[in-house]
Amino acid sequence: MTNTIAYSTKIIYSKLIMNREYGTNSKMIYINMCESFGWDKTQIGCFSRGRSLCAVRADRERIRDVWFIYNPKDDANLTNVRDNDNKPIDTILDNGETIREIIPFHYETEHTPERLVFAKNQNGKYMFLGIYKCNDEGTHTRIWHRIATEYPL
Repeated sequence: MTNTIAYSTKIIYSKLIMNREYGTNSKMIYINMCESFGWDKTQIGCFSRGRSLCAVRADRERIRDVWFIYNPKDDANLTNVRDNDNKPIDTILDNGETIREIIPFHYETEHTPERLVFAKNQNGKYMFLGIYKCNDEGTHTRIWHRIATEYPL
């Protein structure tokens, strides 16, 4: 039994499941999730080229961010944004249980304590990693810990 209903070019989901692939384009995935789960459609522009790929308070309840990690790192030693063309460094650790986010000083830092997280895999497709909570936040470093593997809860 599948958890999707396909019609036209849209896909309606009943549940997001950890490590399942949802497509290659963050904007199209977000649009489908808006239709499926009632996410904030006014934030579709956050997923255009050159944007942050993070919509603040965008889930149905307007309490969680929705975050797509385009270029996740796996090198835990990469800790300075100057070594990454002054772009954020999103390092996935402990088989996805933890994400370390290092943000350049010039980036917007508003966020909520919880995020729905998708990350691009080696096949170029976005996988749902789960729901994460920020338990440790420094000036420009956040540590996110997975609290759920499915959405909705």
